[in-house]
Amino acid sequence: MKSRKDANEDCTDLLIGGVEASLWIAEQFATDIRMVFPGLNITTVSSNKLLSVGGDSTDKILDAVLPRKISKNTCVLLISQSGQTFPTLHATRKLR
Repeated sequence: MKSRKDANEDCTDLLIGGVEASLWIAEQFATDIRMVFPGLNITTVSSNKLLSVGGDSTDKILDAVLPRKISKNTCVLLISQSGQTFPTLHATRKLR
């Protein structure tokens, strides 16, 4: 966090996503993390939304969906109750 502040980067620190109940859990988790670490830039997004924009270009997806850019230091957490939720699985592959 100190490095980001020193570099004056306005990047997403933590991107959390999921679908249905997993997205609700992601949003609740983000709320809890913001209370503990108010300086973090945390974004929650539906896995379906990550897949619905931009075709195969990751930059277009992120520009259309996220309020901030992601950087090499952005941590991505995609939540799936079964580990086989198709939108989350495909979003994981796409963001990798």
